[in-house]
Parts: sequence; structure tokens; C-alpha cells
Amino acid sequence: MTIPTPTTIESSTPKAWRTTTCQGDLGVLTYEPLHQPTIEEWVKSPKAGAVVTFTGYTRDSFRDKTVTHLEYETYPTLALKTLHSVLEAARRLPKPLSTPHPGCHHHHASTEPNPNSTIRTTSTPPPSGTIELTRIAAYHLLGPCPVGTPSIIISVSSPHRKEAYVACEYVLEEIKNKVQVWKREFYASEAGKEGGKGEEEVWVGRDGKGPEDEQGVEGEVDGSSEQSWQWKANNAPISTIQEQETSKER
Repeated sequence: MTIPTPTTIESSTPKAWRTTTCQGDLGVLTYEPLHQPTIEEWVKSPKAGAVVTFTGYTRDSFRDKTVTHLEYETYPTLALKTLHSVLEAARRLPKPLSTPHPGCHHHHASTEPNPNSTIRTTSTPPPSGTIELTRIAAYHLLGPCPVGTPSIIISVSSPHRKEAYVACEYVLEEIKNKVQVWKREFYASEAGKEGGKGEEEVWVGRDGKGPEDEQGVEGEVDGSSEQSWQWKANNAPISTIQEQETSKER
């Protein structure tokens, strides 16, 4: 199956951005709807015995407020660079420790060694080497995202299920904490209408925890707090990023 390629609305207006690592892993930021079966099909391989996929959906409430929809914004040049680094770092994760099945513990009720036992009683050394993965695909939706719509899909294939689980969770957390994607939550007012701009609409980090002040304390999403809103430290406003890049060019 070929790698999905970005389309364009106009020749000068990208509708999707993508990055591909030297290992063949794929990161995509797109305004197109995310389709989980297509993404999972791409990561499948005869060499992979497991495919683990995480899909994040827009939910209908946040802090007892009714959410009408979300909207995602990104600074694509910087976000793709960060996403590329996340995919590469996932390949360098150490192999996860093997966890015995809970039923196996019943065989070790006695602490006395049994010379006739075939069960190993010595501790197992930690596995050496890095995690073994086949393919990684990470897609993030941009623009409006109605309730019940997937906003992020991460799919990982591996010869082993545990390694696929570990890598999938790692990529998810790194995207939430590092990739320059911002979310605005739109709330319904008491009259059933969408909240007014600046009153019930707030740009927040991808993790959905709400805006934070300089000390990392979450503020009130309804704007009732006297604190001034701050972007999450790891996700500076786009205007700030552009100003920093302009100053570097000077």
C-alpha cells in the first residue's frame, strides 16, 4: 500500500503536511478527516505480529461545560520537525521488561528451593538493545473537530505486542507534550449558543488540561479568573515563534 500523500486546496494552500523518517515512519498534520482503517493498513507488515492503534476523539464536555467542537492550529514547519524527532526517538526506546502472566505466581508459593523444579528461580536480567518496531504512523487533525470526530491517530506495528504498546503510548505522550499543535475548545452558553470569543473560547495545549500560568497552575476556562492567560510553556504562540525566527535571521 502506498504512503498517503497530502492534497492541496490551491497550489499555494497546503491541506496536509507530512514527514517521513529514514526508517520509513510517517507523521502527518492534515485538514482531511482521519481514517483509522487506512492508517492501520499502512503500518501492517508480514513481519509484524501486532498492531496497536490509539484514536483520540472529541468528547462533549470539559469541566462540566458542554463542548460544541474543537479547533486545532499548528505552526507546520516547527511541528513537523518536532514530530519527526518524536518518531525517531521512539525507535531508540529500550526493550520493555517481560511481565509474567499473573497465573504463573502460584508456582512460587514456597520460598524454599526445589531441586526437581524446572522453573527458573533466578532473576531475569533486563533485556538488552532497543525496541523492535516495524512501522509507526502518527496523524493529527487540523481545523474544526466536531464531537465524536477523531483528532489524533497513532498506529504502531511490531513483531511483539508489548513493544507496540510501549511505542504507541510514548509517541502519544510526546505529541501531547512537545509537538506545536494548539487546541481551542468551543463551549455552549447557557442559552444553548456557542460562547463568545475570548469569554468561552480558549486556546490550550494539546493535552487538554487547559491554559497554564507561568507557574504551571491551571486557570479557569470560563475566564472568571483574574490571571492573564498564558500558553503552555512547551507550546509558544505562533506569533512568538515567528518573531523569534525573524530575529535569528537578522
